[in-house]
Amino acid sequence: MAKKTIQSGHTLIEDIISILIAVIMFTIGALIFKESQLIASGTTGLSLILTYKTDIGFGTWFSIVNAPFFILAFMRMGLKFTILTIFSIVSVSLLVDYSPLVMEIKSYNKFVSAIVGGVAIGLGMLIMFRHRSSMGALSILGMYLQDLKIIKAGKFMLSIDMAIMIISFYLFDIETVLASTLTLVISNGILIMNHKEGRYSPNKTK
Repeated sequence: MAKKTIQSGHTLIEDIISILIAVIMFTIGALIFKESQLIASGTTGLSLILTYKTDIGFGTWFSIVNAPFFILAFMRMGLKFTILTIFSIVSVSLLVDYSPLVMEIKSYNKFVSAIVGGVAIGLGMLIMFRHRSSMGALSILGMYLQDLKIIKAGKFMLSIDMAIMIISFYLFDIETVLASTLTLVISNGILIMNHKEGRYSPNKTK
């Protein structure tokens, strides 16, 4: 299968600076969710659930859950996308785990946390997509399955998010599940409204 590259029209320096900003935004969202015991979508949500139910930190789980998809990311999107994605995931993992050394985020009302955290994560993901990076390795799997004509990427991601919410229903109280569902609506809504198909999507094959 041919590798695809994302043409965003940005220079390497612009990509790096923007991805650093995205990492900070995403980290703030993840910290708010973690402090308020909320669930996010994709590998972030899976990592948060595993963090709540084990003694292993979010950063470790986040790296472990995403690691199997790095090879697929290289096959599907190319070397540069894969390197920037690994950088983004490792950076968020380290910042979330070691942020208590330099900052502290207090717990808010779960629904306030859902709104603020959902916006932060949605904006972080949007910036990453626009600058040839990603924070959700499952999205790469979704695009791969779509290429194989197995299932559309959007339906695959929706199925994953629904599965995460179903699991959360059996593990957490109803307030947590409802607030977490709100985070999915907000973060995905930001992407739907601002990440238009074809504008920053892979459009050249090499």
